[in-house]
Amino acid sequence: MSFDAVADRDLLLFTEHVRQAMFDGAKTHKWPDEVADLWPNVTPEYRFQHTLHVRRFVERLQGEEGGDLAVLQTSAIFHDISHFYCSYDVHGRVSAEMARDYLGGRRDSSGRSFSPEFIDRVFLTIDDHASDKPDTYYLEEAPLESMILIEADLADKLGVSGVVTHLLISGYNHRLWQAATEALERHVVGRGERALARDGQRLRFTPAGRRLIEQRLDRAKLLLQEIREDIACVF
Repeated sequence: MSFDAVADRDLLLFTEHVRQAMFDGAKTHKWPDEVADLWPNVTPEYRFQHTLHVRRFVERLQGEEGGDLAVLQTSAIFHDISHFYCSYDVHGRVSAEMARDYLGGRRDSSGRSFSPEFIDRVFLTIDDHASDKPDTYYLEEAPLESMILIEADLADKLGVSGVVTHLLISGYNHRLWQAATEALERHVVGRGERALARDGQRLRFTPAGRRLIEQRLDRAKLLLQEIREDIACVF
């Protein structure tokens, strides 16, 4: 089942609602000690920028693989809205619930309610991007929209943006350059390589999604190599 396009004005309203929710939640949210030092990862500025990147990537992947654009755009905008309202391990379900509550309580710019079917598809897509469903679900049953959102979410954590984020984290925690590059290897390059190794084993990427992840990972590796070459001249 496909749905009518969501008007640009409504997408802007969704985006502003999510931005406001993130900044409001961040005022009182207390991160656990083990993640409190992951600045800027724990800031609403970072999380909102990530949201915009994920929307861009789902639109790109939808253009190559198909899927419902309205569901993908809406899911991308709301997928991390709960980051400052719950623990990370349940943020997929809580974000899905917050999106459902918002969409179910408003009309679109033409005065129509969003259909229950559309809201359910958005809920499922967001919930799937961070859930404990079995591997067989992601190999055989997960809808195309769910896989595209997972791919777009991962892609933004790779590439230059992932490298810069972890360099900022290292600087915030006063790490030496060598420790910083080890963190990049583990959290950026390692994340991408582990994800690609799971393709076909624990989940199934779309062809376009795998290409995007590989491209972003290659950029991260190249940048890491250049950083290491410059650091070798210092130590």
